[in-house]
Order: sequence, then C-alpha cells, then structure tokens
Amino acid sequence: MNAKQRKPLPKPKRRILTANEAADYLGYAGPSATFKRYMVKLGVSSLRQGAYDRFAIDKALDAQMEAAPSVNYEDIDYG
Repeated sequence: MNAKQRKPLPKPKRRILTANEAADYLGYAGPSATFKRYMVKLGVSSLRQGAYDRFAIDKALDAQMEAAPSVNYEDIDYG
C-alpha cells in the first residue's frame, strides 16, 4: 500500500467544548440552569465563560461512577 492509498487518520476530538456542546455531550438540550447545577454537582467548572474541558467532564463522570454504591442483589426481595 503506497502513501496515496492510505486512509486518513481520524480527526481527533476537540478537548475544549462550548457550553452548548458540553450540554449536548451530557444529553441536555442546552446550557440550562439544570445543566449548570449538574456541572457544579460533578465539580466541573468552566475554563472561561461558556467553555468546558471535555477531559475534566469525563474524569468527573468516571469518579462519580466509581463512587456509586454497589448493589447486593442477594438482599433484594424480588417476590
């Protein structure tokens, strides 16, 4: 395979997201008050007005998932 036949590398994801992109990334319709409260709950602050670090969001989400209480399914009454 020569150089002209090589597939281009995938475009890297941007690290800095606008508030609209960050809200969309987390499943919100836009940067509403609810979105902003959730960001505070995660401990993610904006880098500057209307700009968020995607890696900081991912790291906060990972930390939140690790802190989730484990479920002991043997104690649940399915009856």
